[in-house]
Amino acid sequence: QKVQQLPKGGEGTVQGEGRNVMQQIVLECEELVAMHADRKPMWYNEDVAYKQALEEASNLRTMALQKFQYWAEHTEVADYNIDGLSLAQVYRLQTGQLFRNYRTAPEGEERR
Repeated sequence: QKVQQLPKGGEGTVQGEGRNVMQQIVLECEELVAMHADRKPMWYNEDVAYKQALEEASNLRTMALQKFQYWAEHTEVADYNIDGLSLAQVYRLQTGQLFRNYRTAPEGEERR
């Protein structure tokens, strides 16, 4: 499927090519997997390290999708600067925003 350039921000601004963003996200995912593959088994014996590895592995798909969504929704983020935010940073930003939206939604209103 062809990824087109998406307009970003006001008139005359361009967010960049979605394909570049996807390539950066895939590269970051591959680096994370390689980092864990290169670790010695003893590293995983520590509860904190093991927990971190499990969270990263189980949330990797969600984090990748959220990073692409973050790029698509934020005008200040372009294909040339999205790599300044890690998958984990974007995941925390997006999760925090969801909690803020939930807390500020009026009672009785459908919360999304």
